[in-house]
Amino acid sequence: ARVRVRLRLRLSGLRFRIGDLNPHSPRSTLRTHTGKVKIETTILKRYFNVQLAFVYITVTAGSVLDALADVLKNPEQIMTILANALPGQSSYFMGLIIIKAVQGLSWELSRLHVFVPYLLCAGGRSKKKGERETMLRDDPRAPPYGWIFPSALMAVIVGFCFQVVCPLVSVICFLYFFMAYIVYKHQFLFVYINTTESGGVFFFPVFSRIIVGMIAGQLTLSGYLGIKLAYSQAGMVFLLVPWTVAFYYRMKNRYERPAVTLSLEQAAVVDHYLDSRAQAPKRTLIEPVTELLHEPVEEEAKSLEMQPRRSVDGAVGDDADDEPEYIDYRPMFSDKTYQQPELRDMEPVVPLPSRWMN
Repeated sequence: ARVRVRLRLRLSGLRFRIGDLNPHSPRSTLRTHTGKVKIETTILKRYFNVQLAFVYITVTAGSVLDALADVLKNPEQIMTILANALPGQSSYFMGLIIIKAVQGLSWELSRLHVFVPYLLCAGGRSKKKGERETMLRDDPRAPPYGWIFPSALMAVIVGFCFQVVCPLVSVICFLYFFMAYIVYKHQFLFVYINTTESGGVFFFPVFSRIIVGMIAGQLTLSGYLGIKLAYSQAGMVFLLVPWTVAFYYRMKNRYERPAVTLSLEQAAVVDHYLDSRAQAPKRTLIEPVTELLHEPVEEEAKSLEMQPRRSVDGAVGDDADDEPEYIDYRPMFSDKTYQQPELRDMEPVVPLPSRWMN
């Protein structure tokens, strides 16, 4: 039964990818998300939900089924029997993490899922294909973040849930992340080629899933201590849940919302201001946002080759101290800034180098 569940879990990510990338599928997200980054984010979220449900269903069903015979014999000792059966599930998840480290990472290094189609496309069949299909056979492809991140988050969930019940799980998870760091560092540097720029959009879904795994681990530990009749310790652990939720919303309001709405221009001004304030002695970094964006920067503007600060009415320098200020970037651009260069009649047009050119 566990082998079937493990196989279904492994194939669920592939099923999500096929369903999301197939525009004719009734559950395809291409109807609402046209970008590949949006599709990968949707796959990440759904695949994580399946793995989280898999962990808790396995823990609950495995503990109850293994101890069912003992519970029927001694119904009054059900709490003690379940408390002794729960740590036994950690050995199964330890084996699962070891398989992910050995088989999963080896599969990633071997690239068989790309090498086999290359062999099938080679030979006489490739002559019947067009130029685009022939080029796709040796395309390294972009990293499948919707497949990679849930695999790592699975180890995070298992570590949070069982590292206190069975400390050896922490060692296994550490070895997995150590090996995964080496493997994926090599893949990202020398194998994968990004076809799109996400701008770090995967960080916030991954961070929120890590917080969910942490809360799940706290609830699991609190329930396990309650089964062990350690009610005071269970209550202390349960108090960590609202604290973790408050920490998540604090990080969300402080970093995620500004990162989504703040423009790159204003972020550069804030970073430059904070760097200058950090080097100056006896200055505090706690300032209103309006002061960060409209700090007098006459000396800094010279080093950045910017125009001095101006007010809305056109006042410059000391005359603009009591008025709203901004940096005028318009003189830096002209009408011909984005004009394409003119080609001479006899000048040959050389195509840009491409990774498909030999």
